[in-house]
Amino acid sequence: MEAITPTIPRSELANLEMQKVGGRKASAVFGMAWFFANTLVGRALSLATQFVLGWLLLPSEFGIYAFALSISTAIGAIRNGGVSQLLIQQGDRYSERAGVMTLYALAFNTLAMVILCAVAPLTDSLIDSTELPWMLACIGLSFPLGTLGAIFRSKLSIDRRFRSLAGLNTTSALVWQSSAVSLAFLGFGAFSFVLPLLIQAVYESVAGWLMVKETPRVWHTIEGFSVKRLVQETSWIMGSAAVLSLAVTGDYFVVGLLREKEVVGTYFFAFQMVVTCAQLFTNGVETVFPSLLRSLNHDPTKQKEAFFKSLHTLMLTTTSVSVLLSFSVSLFIHFLWSGKWDSAVQATQMLAFSIPAWVVVSLVRALLEAQGLWRKRFLLLAAYGAGGITAAGLGAWMGGATDIALTVAAYYVLFSIGLILAMPRMLDLPLTALSSAVFGPIVLNIACAMAGMFLIEFLRYDFAGPMNTLLTTAVFMTLIVAGNVSLYHTEWRDVLSVMRKSFHARLAEKTP
Repeated sequence: MEAITPTIPRSELANLEMQKVGGRKASAVFGMAWFFANTLVGRALSLATQFVLGWLLLPSEFGIYAFALSISTAIGAIRNGGVSQLLIQQGDRYSERAGVMTLYALAFNTLAMVILCAVAPLTDSLIDSTELPWMLACIGLSFPLGTLGAIFRSKLSIDRRFRSLAGLNTTSALVWQSSAVSLAFLGFGAFSFVLPLLIQAVYESVAGWLMVKETPRVWHTIEGFSVKRLVQETSWIMGSAAVLSLAVTGDYFVVGLLREKEVVGTYFFAFQMVVTCAQLFTNGVETVFPSLLRSLNHDPTKQKEAFFKSLHTLMLTTTSVSVLLSFSVSLFIHFLWSGKWDSAVQATQMLAFSIPAWVVVSLVRALLEAQGLWRKRFLLLAAYGAGGITAAGLGAWMGGATDIALTVAAYYVLFSIGLILAMPRMLDLPLTALSSAVFGPIVLNIACAMAGMFLIEFLRYDFAGPMNTLLTTAVFMTLIVAGNVSLYHTEWRDVLSVMRKSFHARLAEKTP
């Protein structure tokens, strides 16, 4: 899913000019800006897709897909054999290693498909669904189909063509979303989630090649190459992918074993609502920052400065979004689905408070990946995933979707706090700077939230129902904006400056 064209388009010329003027910093800043802009569009489309699917499909169908996703993600941990991250981390050797890496990735993708198809018939009794085995088979087939797409995506990241990569991500998501909605309209039920994966995989491979225009030379041999050495290089990466799958979807599996499909579907629905907002930030972090921070490996001081500034800015934005989402989502969900998904409101509110915690973990992952600290990355994700599954199981044992969301969100918050306290020893980062970057924005937004709650107590008696929610949201938004601007005006000015420059760069592209 990556690109390099013989004739450089105007957009890429603009990017090259930026790099000449501002170097890596300018490239990274604009890369993040473009990712945020494209992710914003993508998240809006995701919300629109979830809106339609929420009307067309039942909670039980969401639950079946969530269960299928948990199984396929666990087995798909070996997908691509870890070569995507390794290619990015060893970016200067891409042309030399891309060919053999492609074959290596295809082998692992085929193996993952075979394993998934083999276990599929054994899963139909787990949640009493005859659809589940066929859904798993569809997901498995998408693995080898997407092999080249993963290689091309790595190339775009290596070249810091973040604008192209962001565009690929957005269009790829649109392919899945439009296909899912179309199939749901046609009555495909839960299969509306998985059949589009096949179309998406083919699209990413084709679109990636059109961007890169550089086919990996699979016949190219590397002097001194050893499969054993490659396995050693990627073992920690695949291990990290395995434990990350536990963190991402393991909770669906546990909940599916302990609770009804409807409970799984409600929790999954709430989680997807929050993920849609969180990915505004995590997508850019996970895609842009490994390449950026790797380019600063020769200068640890600048690398730490880039990490701290990014952490502080992301905490400012995510804590604000987290608070606003928590207080506005009830009206949003009730209005869009006319009460059909009201059971997911409280779960969504609980999970919304954990968005900053997800971003902290994503940024630390990016730093560990950039430094090639795969073992530490593995241990981080292992603890993250195991704890999340345990929390989900505890919540499922306690009750329904709201209890599950409460325990999971609480764990993520506590884990991120523990991670911050461990970073001085783990990554040689000063605790004072970390505390200032993280807890300052959190305290500010909590204070604004509490002030808003007190203020609402004096106003809410004149309003009821939706008007009360709208008033609450308006009050919180006003206080949060005022608090952030007054205390962190410099940081927000930088954010707005980046957005403005990104807009002007986009406008210049379209000027004949």
